[in-house]
Amino acid sequence: FPSHDNLSIKFEEKLGPIVDCHHEKISFSSIESIDFVAAIIEQTKIQLSPQHHLIGFCGAPWTVFQYIQHGCASKYWPSELSQEFNTKTIEYLEALTSQLTEYLIMQANAGVNQLMIFDSWSSLCPIELYDSYIIKPLLKITKQIKKQFPHLPIIY
Repeated sequence: FPSHDNLSIKFEEKLGPIVDCHHEKISFSSIESIDFVAAIIEQTKIQLSPQHHLIGFCGAPWTVFQYIQHGCASKYWPSELSQEFNTKTIEYLEALTSQLTEYLIMQANAGVNQLMIFDSWSSLCPIELYDSYIIKPLLKITKQIKKQFPHLPIIY
């Protein structure tokens, strides 16, 4: 997922994800770097009774971008969020959209019964940018998944 050279993610109790971005522009490594997720899904499916469903998930591009931009959960963000939206935002969202699509497809290939995309911070997006920053990336993800898995439910 994100390259270890310029982005690290850790989870702290009662804080959630803490993201440390070391460069203005991040690069993503191959999805194979987290193929252990597929192995865990496959092992879980073996042990799960057939009447139980397994849900794969990821954060939406906008929400993941907010964590990259601010480093942690929203209660620690500045009260006045920057309204500076620029080319960097679009580049991050496009890269995240591609990577998250691959990640969800990997989970579907591993056998999840449905997928869920969390967009916890979509309310922070200015309404005039909502279509570009929220809707279009989600539609792109959904269309790509549905090409390969037309009957797989996707929850937003």
